[in-house]
Amino acid sequence: MFRRHPFPGCGTWEHTLELNLRSRRHGGVIVVSCEGRIVYRDETAVLSRVVRQALQHSREVVLDLNRVRSIDGAGLGELVLLHLWATTQEKALKLVGGSRWLLQLLELTHLSSVLASYASLEEATGPCPEPVATLRFGNAAFDAADA
Repeated sequence: MFRRHPFPGCGTWEHTLELNLRSRRHGGVIVVSCEGRIVYRDETAVLSRVVRQALQHSREVVLDLNRVRSIDGAGLGELVLLHLWATTQEKALKLVGGSRWLLQLLELTHLSSVLASYASLEEATGPCPEPVATLRFGNAAFDAADA
């Protein structure tokens, strides 16, 4: 989404980020909940940065896509790049949830055979012990069972 710059007389436009990310621990896994759009430029760059940071602190990251309302080719490409990056680090990136149209898009593009996708967080991670502490890095905070 673009909006006018807040200073009167200024003709420039600024981009408003339309992706909110919330990270937390679920047992030994970091879950990144996505809300909004995973689209070209700023949104995919932020998602990439957060997931890469999370993978530095966990062997497994789960992306919760239940509140994603749109994704474009750049967003799909970023998911594949993150999957490949995790794999080369001997780590895992898993997808959870997503609307029916998103699951159909993954099927249509044959990415469902590349990206591990699960119906629920419990299916992707197994049962979770209660969180004990909070782990912080950058702008992301994690509920950490083993901080």
